[in-house]
Amino acid sequence: MIKTILPHADDDNFVFEAIDEKLNNCLDKLGDPVKAKEIKQRLIIEDAKKIQNSFVDYYNQTFSDRTSILTRVPLYNYEKADKRPDYCKKEPWKLTDEEKICVEAYKKEHQYQERTSLAINIAKCPFLAIVDIDINKKLEKSERTAIREEILKKIEDSKLNVGLVETAHGGLHIYCNTGCICLDNNSKVAVISNEKFAVDIFACAYPENDLPSWDQLRMKYDEKVDRNDENKVGKLRNVVLPFSKIKDKSHDKSSHRSIATSEILEYNQLNQVFHMKNLNSLADVFGSLNFDINVIKYKRKAYREIQENVDNIDLTYEQA
Repeated sequence: MIKTILPHADDDNFVFEAIDEKLNNCLDKLGDPVKAKEIKQRLIIEDAKKIQNSFVDYYNQTFSDRTSILTRVPLYNYEKADKRPDYCKKEPWKLTDEEKICVEAYKKEHQYQERTSLAINIAKCPFLAIVDIDINKKLEKSERTAIREEILKKIEDSKLNVGLVETAHGGLHIYCNTGCICLDNNSKVAVISNEKFAVDIFACAYPENDLPSWDQLRMKYDEKVDRNDENKVGKLRNVVLPFSKIKDKSHDKSSHRSIATSEILEYNQLNQVFHMKNLNSLADVFGSLNFDINVIKYKRKAYREIQENVDNIDLTYEQA
């Protein structure tokens, strides 16, 4: 398990990379490299066990429990995005006194606003992943239906236990667990793209509020990352839930903007997604669809390569 997450955990160079200044100083003062390595290995194992126990807890919960009210984002007026002011999206304890007044005023002004959709903040759903397959909208309806049915047949034949949702434009959301795979972002767009469809991955790689994550373990022991740099640690992503309704949009050539039409589209569940638990992993889904899992795996630079380029370290890491 640990080797899957931290393949360099038993490498001497890796073991003595800086984790945290205080911990590093303590290990240095031991004056015994072997003992220092043993201590760090024990710390890694203890943290890995904690995360493994958390994974088991979430694995046994239903999708409904995992996406509780604290993770859900209300959407209004058939919009697909949260158009509320930024202060309305903050946690209550993070609001300033002035922002609290603004929030109450906004609620009062919009109390009768129609809620048409719900989304989840993926950064608040540990170990959850969504494979978003956008089928090419330029294809004929019959072709798009055939592509969707082909994908669903592969999942059925593989006997996967995953949540399935048909998106507003006829694509698919496949709900699964991250498994032990390490990612480098909560949102990975067009990791696979061809004439039939494009595949996005939304996953809780970097959760909010120090929720458990395999990537948290990797960051703690494998490298230094500025937690305030959204470009490096991954951005938040909202994913629209089943039964949500949005208005279709058309592109206005004169204004170069998307304009909402009167047609209302819906996200439809294809199985009892909210009652499902013990979901299969991202790797299982990719395997059943013959996708290359390497396109989403986090790739750590070799230690020697980092040492040779110490003045110009790229912490974003390219994907295959």
